[in-house]
Amino acid sequence: MGMLTAVRKRLTDQDGTLAECRHCGTNLTKTETECTVCGSREIAEYDF
Repeated sequence: MGMLTAVRKRLTDQDGTLAECRHCGTNLTKTETECTVCGSREIAEYDF
């Protein structure tokens, strides 16, 4: 397994989506609607 594949697998859900707080950058699960660190409700989702 290549380095990029390992990082992508670690940071994304099984379907290839990364959810991230737009305020502080914390990685979240797709089901979370509020950041567990800063409380922001602005969540970005990136599909790979």
